[in-house]
Amino acid sequence: MSNAPHVEIDPAAFWHDPYPALAAMRRAHPIAYVPQLGATLFTRRAHIVELEKLTEVFSSHQPQGLMNRLMGHNMMRKDGAEHIAERKLMLAALGPQPVRTHWEPIFRADAQRVLDALAPQGQADLVALGRELPEHIHLVEAADPTNTYDIAAIADLGLVYTTTVGMEMVMSGVPAIVVGNTHYRAKGFTLDPENWGAYFEILDAAIRNPENYRPSREQVEQAWNYAYRFFFEFPLPFPWHVVHFWDDESQWPPARLLSEEGQAIFGKTFRYLVGESIEW
Repeated sequence: MSNAPHVEIDPAAFWHDPYPALAAMRRAHPIAYVPQLGATLFTRRAHIVELEKLTEVFSSHQPQGLMNRLMGHNMMRKDGAEHIAERKLMLAALGPQPVRTHWEPIFRADAQRVLDALAPQGQADLVALGRELPEHIHLVEAADPTNTYDIAAIADLGLVYTTTVGMEMVMSGVPAIVVGNTHYRAKGFTLDPENWGAYFEILDAAIRNPENYRPSREQVEQAWNYAYRFFFEFPLPFPWHVVHFWDDESQWPPARLLSEEGQAIFGKTFRYLVGESIEW
């Protein structure tokens, strides 16, 4: 239990608008334990800036966190070298230099186009305007009844971070640029820029001449081969899942896991985890 001052909140009010409660904590108890959240909150920026660097105490890794459960163990939930390795790949497209040299002129041109269209009207609802997307951008939301493979079927090019959709697009004959350090990167069938300059080079060239970047028949076969092994041969049985760990542990306690019955099911998995090679 935290030894910080305990501060009670109204969960419904906090969900609707957390800022009054946070402001009150910032004034009276900048470090506070909130029972309704089961968490100790730091509410002053100076504290956060200093303490977030102590990753051995305040780690980003949250195995039970919603982000990990929905998206897997991604960059936002990694520390140190693991975080930096993926962040470098992201910075290739979204770091200060590419934003300044590539994206800023595009954003300025788009903003100017919108302003020029609004000027004759003399007024505008900027909030409503902010919800509108350019006609060439289509946002597919999570709940939309749209099949990923239908989108891939009409695409000329895929841009992916770590999702397996990049691999599956190549399986359909569509080139995919991979910017994350995903498992199928650099296996010979995707486009894998190493820095932001190479990323924009490949992107611009592929948009101009998509047919020139279509994967060859050999690359398509490579993708299918890799996908088969990844989905059907590589997965090994494991007794405990992070989402329902305690239920699994009650079914497979260590004693049962180490028994002859448990080893018959999970032995190969644990031998692999301790360093024994698998004969594929």
